Amino acid sequence: MATLANKGLIASALFAAWMAAPAQAQQCMDIDSTLTGMITDRDNFTSESTIADGPLAGTLSFAGDVQSITQISGVTIVAPVEMSFALTASLDYATENGTLNTAGVGTIEGAAGGFSGFSTRVTGGDGAFEGASGFFFTGFVFGEEGSGALTGRVIGTVCTP
Repeated sequence: MATLANKGLIASALFAAWMAAPAQAQQCMDIDSTLTGMITDRDNFTSESTIADGPLAGTLSFAGDVQSITQISGVTIVAPVEMSFALTASLDYATENGTLNTAGVGTIEGAAGGFSGFSTRVTGGDGAFEGASGFFFTGFVFGEEGSGALTGRVIGTVCTP
């Protein structure tokens, strides 16, 4: 019958073996890509964009959580654009090698030439992005009033097992 001391030695040996095992190597990629797109539904805060280059080349689908929208107003510092909002959103990147899912928070200036910026973290993925981790900053600038056009940039890092 194993004594408590023997069980402790066995547990210590197993822990030491686990710590000595080589960690699964991750491949990390820096992301710095441009995008162009269109707002697909103003009322539901959705858009589709094309990313032309880099590891995320493909389609970016943006979906704002309408329930999270809060108008930004300040007392001592007023928002530079009257119709400015904060919200949560999912930004999903569909590439030829798989889909990368992210979620985060950001702001939208609701005017022509307005800026939108979102900080997101990887929440899932499939294909080459299964088990991925990372973070991004995605910024958009809106085109002329009523055009629905947007241009922007995605910057960050994604790591895959």
